[in-house]
Amino acid sequence: MPTSRTKDQMVVPPQYAELVKSLKALYKSSDYSDFRVLCGSDVYHVHKAVVCSQSEFFAAACKFGQEAAEGQINLTEDGPARVKAMIQYLYCLEYDIPESENTEDKEGLVFHAEMYSIADKYNIRGLKSLAQDLFQKSTKKTVVIKEFATAIRTVFETTVDEDRGLRDIVVEIMTKNMDLLDEPEIKEAVKETSSLAFELLMKNRQVEKGPWRALSSRRE
Repeated sequence: MPTSRTKDQMVVPPQYAELVKSLKALYKSSDYSDFRVLCGSDVYHVHKAVVCSQSEFFAAACKFGQEAAEGQINLTEDGPARVKAMIQYLYCLEYDIPESENTEDKEGLVFHAEMYSIADKYNIRGLKSLAQDLFQKSTKKTVVIKEFATAIRTVFETTVDEDRGLRDIVVEIMTKNMDLLDEPEIKEAVKETSSLAFELLMKNRQVEKGPWRALSSRRE
């Protein structure tokens, strides 16, 4: 079967590529839309068949309560850049890093961490997996210290202890590059996230753990 390749060199059958192309066209048009997502002054005319099939949250919002009755939902608290990227993913299976004057997020490390969080909030598994992958790839590049410090705070403030997706990446980086603790911004970020400090302690304990002997004890 003939195939085509995306920019990430994934082999995609032509009929799937055509489907993705059609979804991208819907993303840019309000044709056939039957639900609205509001975020500040931004209004997204979405399609229930597209968003609800990828998110249990949106599926429920379109069926029950005030949102279902009004045919719209307000996500202003999540921020325009993140909501825009989320909607883009639902149609395009990718998202763009917004242009910003924030020089502390040149590689989008912080933004990927934020997208991971919003994907978890709205239960969009594909987006969460993509954000995790992009976050990890961003750490392979030259990362600005302030950017990584902000990413640390974002990861540990927006995920629960049991969610290891991004936390394990951060812990692994810190464990292999303990000299990062010499950087004031990183040191401050670790101090503010006690769970990270504990995880680093336990990780290093496992690495440095040597032979041991059982201790016997008795009550006097």
